Amino acid sequence: MKQILFYTLAAGLALSTGCSKKEEPAAQTVPPKETVSKPPQAAPETPAKTTQTAGKQITEKTAALKEQATAAGAETIQKVKSATTVTADDVMADLKLSPDEVKAKASGYNQSEVIAYANGYKEVIREKTAQMNSLADTVKGLKATEIFGEKGKGLQSKISEYTVMLTSLKERYSVYLDLLKKYGVDLSAYGL
Repeated sequence: MKQILFYTLAAGLALSTGCSKKEEPAAQTVPPKETVSKPPQAAPETPAKTTQTAGKQITEKTAALKEQATAAGAETIQKVKSATTVTADDVMADLKLSPDEVKAKASGYNQSEVIAYANGYKEVIREKTAQMNSLADTVKGLKATEIFGEKGKGLQSKISEYTVMLTSLKERYSVYLDLLKKYGVDLSAYGL
């Protein structure tokens, strides 16, 4: 029985000793700091390096945004140009309308549309004037007998058609020029 009592006391002592070791701080079980190896750390960036990095990122983002804005701007300009491009056919279609109808139609246009029509009229008037002058030069080159013949009469008829057409075009052109005056646009570029 003495042995059992001895073993019980030894076990109790061992348990109490083991518990007291667990209550001690864990620092005793960890090797000293000198022997623990830490992974190498990069040197902290200096404020100058951080600023340079941030500046470079901002510059790159700004360049990318500038490219996007330029592309979007070019696309918008193209849309505006295509929306306000007036062809010779558009101008010639106005000849079917009276000047008052042209005035009513043009009154609903914004400034860029009026400018586009004025530019379209200017080009068509110049083109038709050049064609009429070419016909007049042809008539001048004819002999007197040809001027009064079929060829001369045909050319003079075409010249008369151009004269009437140019008069009508200029009358409608003045509608757009009057609107440009209201917008405060300098009309020196719209002289014929």
